[in-house]
Amino acid sequence: MKSNFSFIPQQFAALVETPTEAERFVYQAPSYTASECRKSLEEWIRWLYQHDEDLELPYDTTLNALMHAQGFKNLVAPIQFYQINLIRKLGNNAVHTNTKIKPEEALHALHLLHGFISWVVAAYSQEKQTFIAFDENLIIKEKGKDKSKDELQELERAYHQQQSELKQLQDELARIKSIKERNIAFIPPVSNPNEALTRKIYVDTLLREVGWNLDAKNVQEYLLKACMPQATSDLGDGFADYVLWGDDGKPLAVVEAKKTKRDPRVGQHQAKLYADGLQKEFGQRPVIFYSNGYQTWLWDDLNYAPREVFGFYTKDELQALVQRRVFKKTLASETINNTITDRYYQHEAIRKVAEALESDHREALLVMATGTGKTRVSASLVDFLSKAHWIKRVLFLADRNALIHQAKVNFNDYLPNLPAVDLTREKEDES
Repeated sequence: MKSNFSFIPQQFAALVETPTEAERFVYQAPSYTASECRKSLEEWIRWLYQHDEDLELPYDTTLNALMHAQGFKNLVAPIQFYQINLIRKLGNNAVHTNTKIKPEEALHALHLLHGFISWVVAAYSQEKQTFIAFDENLIIKEKGKDKSKDELQELERAYHQQQSELKQLQDELARIKSIKERNIAFIPPVSNPNEALTRKIYVDTLLREVGWNLDAKNVQEYLLKACMPQATSDLGDGFADYVLWGDDGKPLAVVEAKKTKRDPRVGQHQAKLYADGLQKEFGQRPVIFYSNGYQTWLWDDLNYAPREVFGFYTKDELQALVQRRVFKKTLASETINNTITDRYYQHEAIRKVAEALESDHREALLVMATGTGKTRVSASLVDFLSKAHWIKRVLFLADRNALIHQAKVNFNDYLPNLPAVDLTREKEDES
């Protein structure tokens, strides 16, 4: 049977089976296809690490780590990275969450995989290759029963077991030159097969990843009346792309999605208007997100300036962010614990940090000489900010494990009511 992956030359014969298998089940078992696309992506990326002398295998060899290693990110174009990261995320959702992958999502993942494989083949093949476009007419349209989560997880375990036992695919490193030394003019350009679908699937995947049910009532395309400026003096209706709701029925966040080719920040003002409309309707101002699928910005406009984030927040995280507006106290009126810090310059340092935070800054830097009580000041800051309900958890970093252990002992003495965990030695008790 003809396949979209028939173009793969014999040089890559060991890598043909998985994408071909994924192609067979797009409509019959879309979750299985998404899982196989992710598996195929991992096989091809591992091949790159074995055969490109510029790529150095990182200590962590999970697919996520391989993709985020700087050497690999230098190798692929930014749009390529976003596309294959979508393949990875869809595959992970198929195997590890309750998300039901749709056929159009599986087909899109396969299309993106085809583009990435075409690029690898063109760049690393021993012979010049002709790019063959993806043909949806080759996809079997019959529907069937999808594989269960247990079956998908068992397939994933079997694959990783195979990877741990199999150290090589082909020994061709000596015959392959560095990509920078070769004529690669024939490599097909990176393209987006369906820009609107990519953005929709990517945003949906990021939201599902942190537990949001996109099929719930009023989550997608929520109608807001009289919130958008018009050419006339009247206000028109608008549709928020996504509204994320709290258990009390009030909006926790609004999400504005823009085209992948556009900077998501062009949606900032529009998202603010939707937030205004939601606040007017429900009496609670939501946190604002705007995203093009590849980049996501968060704006808690009652407190801080917008900032780029790696993804969306869970319901609990958003609930904590919204509640903090109500419960956090004015830092200027809070007292400093003299049993931890009693020197005037330590108090001054803490007050300066408080001034910065209350001026809507998210960062502050204290530079202190040896012996002036840096650990005491940091512990006192934790005590100060937690009592004022500005923080809940704190990450303390040091450049040596011995310093981390020493800091933990000190924090336990200074803050007996706040548990401390040494993440280099212990695992946090989630109960």
